[in-house]
Amino acid sequence: MRGRNGRTAAAIALTFLVVGAFLPWKISGDLVPYRTPGVRIWPRLLDNGGLAILACVVHAAWALKSHVQGRKSALRSLRALALLILALLVVQLADVFRRGPQFNSELGAPIPEVGLYVALTSALVLIGAAFIKERRVSA
Repeated sequence: MRGRNGRTAAAIALTFLVVGAFLPWKISGDLVPYRTPGVRIWPRLLDNGGLAILACVVHAAWALKSHVQGRKSALRSLRALALLILALLVVQLADVFRRGPQFNSELGAPIPEVGLYVALTSALVLIGAAFIKERRVSA
């Protein structure tokens, strides 16, 4: 990740990952919909996999800061953390889809919600920013 655009894209992706962790990840319920967030802090702590994502985001932000300051090895850890974040989110999405078929077509089967999609999209942008290298084109 060279250049300002890659670092900016990574910072924006990390910001949206934090926002996505607090948005609803799945909705379930029979007649009254119940939204389950990735992390809920108030009135009591509720974790549905979002704390692991937030911990990885904090470490990835530290790696991005270290990379900006000139540490070359920080880019490797940023790439590894981006892949770990994506893997954790894919497991969360697979878990939501896995629970759906056991209920067949009955009411109450969980379906993915906006927070999980925001976090997945942000993880893909973070991977793109971490792995794609800018190349200078000479005319």
